[in-house]
Order: sequence, then structure tokens, then C-alpha cells
Amino acid sequence: MTVEFSTAIERGPVALAIASAQGLVTSWGSGGERLLGLSERDVVGRQLSALSSDPEEVERALDHLRRSQTIHSVCLTTRAGANAATGGRPVFMCLDAQRDRAGTIGEFSATLRDLRALAFHATPRGAPRSLVVPDPHALNSLTPRQRIVLELIAQGYSTQDIARRLARSVKTVETHRAQLMKRLNIHHVPGLVAFAIRAGVVTIA
Repeated sequence: MTVEFSTAIERGPVALAIASAQGLVTSWGSGGERLLGLSERDVVGRQLSALSSDPEEVERALDHLRRSQTIHSVCLTTRAGANAATGGRPVFMCLDAQRDRAGTIGEFSATLRDLRALAFHATPRGAPRSLVVPDPHALNSLTPRQRIVLELIAQGYSTQDIARRLARSVKTVETHRAQLMKRLNIHHVPGLVAFAIRAGVVTIA
């Protein structure tokens, strides 16, 4: 049975959005309503960052894409949806810069998936590694506070959310995150999520 590409997009468990170079949403797929409870009317014309519980983090990611000619995608975990400001659904968000031949960004595309329905797998032996997934026993090298921060990151909480939950400053949480990244030799959030799942810190239902 052959499925048309447009049908696969409509049925897929993915929210797709297109945003202008300024970050304003111009198109919103029907998957966004299934996944996040947001209709096209709710989203089009708003800032893409407004979909996230941590709009500043999304804006930083977009700015990073604007400044770099070599980076085309930035992925992060966050919470998004109709009630993003009060929690939202944990999602894995990939932001992609759509560039012309001169390298100028014409628009951004965003793909969002339910983090609870994702599983990250280690790369097979011999294959190039895009995510470094260390031995799960490396978890024992973390302090209790670093382990809590890792768990909350993997659940999609932003740095600001974690700071509020732990009654600590954002700078303190950033320090914990930097230290656990150093101990695990993982230097990006998707890698931390992959490690947390593999080590059993969080489970994907």
C-alpha cells in the first residue's frame, strides 16, 4: 500500500510549522492540533517561540541559526501546547533554517514530537555518531543534585522551570548542567535526553 506524502504528514505524530525569518508562524500543520491542542488559527501570526514554555531558549536557538552559516538545525527539549505557560506537553523540537543559495535565511521550519513517545537508540558500531551515548553506569558519577537536573532536563523542563522547581537561581542550574555535561562528556541536550532514557532516569511511555 502506497501512502501519499501529504497523507503521511497529516497522519504523522508530528507538529510541523513554518515561520518567517523574523520568527512569525506562517503555516501550521494539522498534526499540531492533535499533538498540542493548537489550531492553525491559534498559531499563525504568533511568534514561534510563543509555542514553548521557554520562549527565550527558542529565540536563542533562532538567533544561533541566524548568526551561523554552518549550523542548519538546532534541537532542544521543551514544553509546548495550548497551556505552554503553565507546563504544556514535553516535546522534542527541531528548528531548521531554510536558506537560499546565498545563505540567507528565508524562513524557518519547526518539527515537534511528543517526548514521551520517543526512544533514542545508540548508534550501531562503526557508524558515524551524531549522539554520544555513554555507558549508563556513568550515572553513578553524578551528584544527587546533578541527577535531579538531568531528570528534569530529560522531562522537557527549561532552565528557568528547573530553577523555580529547585528554588535555585538560573545561574546555579546552568552550572549544574555544565558540570553534568562535563562528567558525562555530552555537550548537547539531545544527548542528555538519550543518556537519561538509556540509563533509566526517565522512561518513555
